[in-house]
Amino acid sequence: RAPSLFRRLDRMVIPLSRRAAVTALGVLLCLGIVAAALQASELVAVVATPVPLSGLMALVVALSLMTLLHEGAHGITLTRLGGRPRRAGFMLYYLTPAFFVDVTDGWRLPDRRQRVAIALAGPAVHAAVGALALAVALFAPQTGVRQTLLLFALTCVAIVLVNLIPFVRFDGYIALMSALDEPHLRTRTIRDGVDLLTRVLFGGQRATRNLDTWWSVPF
Repeated sequence: RAPSLFRRLDRMVIPLSRRAAVTALGVLLCLGIVAAALQASELVAVVATPVPLSGLMALVVALSLMTLLHEGAHGITLTRLGGRPRRAGFMLYYLTPAFFVDVTDGWRLPDRRQRVAIALAGPAVHAAVGALALAVALFAPQTGVRQTLLLFALTCVAIVLVNLIPFVRFDGYIALMSALDEPHLRTRTIRDGVDLLTRVLFGGQRATRNLDTWWSVPF
C-alpha cells in the first residue's frame, strides 16, 4: 500500500516551495563545507584511525536509517508533485541489501524538472544530513562521538558521489535520463556502442541509431 503510506508521510512533512527547499539545502551545504574546512586534519585522520565497536555499530544503524530516509525522500517528492509511488520494500541491489521505492510513475509528470527533482531528492537527503553531521561534530565534546560523526559525514559524501555516477542505474543516471527526456538511455546507448564495435570488427552496414546524438557511443 505504498500510495496511501506516502500520502500520510507527505502530510507530516512541512510544505516548502522549491525555492525555499533549494535555499535551505544550499545553506546546509555551505555550513558543511565550512565545518569540513575547519576539521580538515581530523577528517584525514579519521579514515586511518580504528573505530570503537560502539561507534561502528552506531554508524551501521545510522547509515541503514539514512538509506530508508533516502528512499522515502524519492517517494515523498513524487507524491508532493502529484504522482503515486507504486511499490516500496526491501531488495538485493547488486548483491547489496537495500530499501527501494518505485517512482516510475514520475514519467507521467509533464515537467522534466519534476522528474529530476524526484531523482535527486535521495542524494539531497544524504548531502544535507552529512553537512549537518560535520557542523555538529565541531561542538561534540567527546573524541569518540566526534570521530563517529566525521566518519558518518564522509560516508554520506561517498554515497552521494557514487549515487551521482551517470553510467550505472543510480540516481544520477535517472536524473540525467529525466533531464534529457530520453527513456531507457543506458540500453539505447549500449546498443549503439555494440553496433559500432560490430561494424569495426566484422564490417557490415550502419544500423539505425537508437539514440540520435553524437555522444551516444561515447556515453
